[in-house]
Amino acid sequence: TIVTTSNYSKKGLELVFKKNKIYPVYQSSENFLIKQTNKNGKKYILHVGTFEKRKNLLTLIKAFKKLKDELKVDYQLVLAGSTYINGDNNVLLKIQKYISKHNLYTCIQMPGYVDKNKALYFYNNSLMYVFPSIDEGFGIPLIEALKLKVPVICSNIPIFREIADDSVLYFEKQNEIDLFEKMKELIKSEKLSKNLISKGFERVKKYNRYNFIKDFEKTYN
Repeated sequence: TIVTTSNYSKKGLELVFKKNKIYPVYQSSENFLIKQTNKNGKKYILHVGTFEKRKNLLTLIKAFKKLKDELKVDYQLVLAGSTYINGDNNVLLKIQKYISKHNLYTCIQMPGYVDKNKALYFYNNSLMYVFPSIDEGFGIPLIEALKLKVPVICSNIPIFREIADDSVLYFEKQNEIDLFEKMKELIKSEKLSKNLISKGFERVKKYNRYNFIKDFEKTYN
């Protein structure tokens, strides 16, 4: 018997493990404290995750540059997470090259791995969370952002649609122009932002430790 983290992952495993029973069990996230902040004081566009190729961070950076160029806004892009993956820093080098070429050092932060308290600070002060991955098995930062009432923009890959349904804004994966348009739409529409926050907070209630344990018990039984 195999337990995996989503129906999307289950379908992939079924191609390899044809004779095994495979059950999806959704993960839960850390318990964070929601801190009410002044919306006008929120200045971060946030991503939390490792600098892997599949995270597609360069698409986010290009969309952010276009946003800065068009709207002339004083926002910061925070890319929090480990920059070296198994000794490989190719993604980081490409990002640094792009940042240097377009003089973006003053508006893009790369703090590396952050602990729970620092992550909470960024979530609570973020204007939006952007998840541009081209492939994921689940996406813990997605449910963390929803739980902390941060509006989310995701690439339109199957796993994010499975996890978030209609509680986030989707863009065409690897399309920085579409991502830019969605980011601009979210910034300009407080109604859209509030609607996503409300839907997200309801959606994320299913990803809790009680349901996680209950689904494991069903599998064992």
